Amino acid sequence: MPSKEYEAKSPPKLALLISGFGQSKKSVASTLVTPTNQISKPALVSTPEGTIRPHQTAIDWVKTHVNDITWHRIVLMYVSPSNLVERIVNASPTPYLFGFLGWYGMWLLQLQLPVFDYALGVSLIFLPAGIRTLSVLIFGLRGAIGVFLGSVVSTMGYMGHVNSMDFFNYCIVAAVSAFSSYLMMSLICWWRRIDSELNELNFGDLMAIVFSQGLLSSTLHQLIYAYNPIEIAYTNPTLAEAFRLWAAMATGDIVGSMILMLSAVALVNLFQRLRSYAP
Repeated sequence: MPSKEYEAKSPPKLALLISGFGQSKKSVASTLVTPTNQISKPALVSTPEGTIRPHQTAIDWVKTHVNDITWHRIVLMYVSPSNLVERIVNASPTPYLFGFLGWYGMWLLQLQLPVFDYALGVSLIFLPAGIRTLSVLIFGLRGAIGVFLGSVVSTMGYMGHVNSMDFFNYCIVAAVSAFSSYLMMSLICWWRRIDSELNELNFGDLMAIVFSQGLLSSTLHQLIYAYNPIEIAYTNPTLAEAFRLWAAMATGDIVGSMILMLSAVALVNLFQRLRSYAP
């Protein structure tokens, strides 16, 4: 077992409450990986003499023999899947890629579920809304930017045939999709005095974020569609028709977010249970 001096240090982590609601989680890595404070596998050292010393840490051995082997190349090998996943999660491009690829992937899946379509631009279950929630909870503004980029691409493909829509309008729709969630998370965290790492976030706060972002996003979308009608349903609708469109869109966003959040919790719990059985 390595000495205390050379225990592996966990990298800075982001805040995410995804498993065991009510507990503090500081990154997706802490949920999926739960990095240890000690090196679980002894480091191996390849030396010119071919000596392998599994009972010492690589750093201990090098510090002891550095004067004898300075002219040789030393290869230090420490295999740790947890550290690899942590490095990937905390890499600079990850927040943007998670938001972009997650949104676009869920959008492609959404296209295979036309049974939930209520009107053009409105679905009774909107799965990409869940990625929007996860992105801002895990990665904050950077995750929202990734969602924005993915939403621009999906909106262009979905509404490219609508004469009243142009690239500027695509960007407005995408911005509403991406940043409404970030805005509501920031407001609720400010109101509830939750720190930037979301350590005090509980299940009620999470539900408040999901519901408020769904209401805000659907309201702004319906205002955009009323100003630039994308189909006949948005042309001079009655108050009851406008309310039904808004309610259907808000419901789709909230239900889609809940489905993705609960699915993420189930997958994380399954992953942790399988890992607990690993030797």
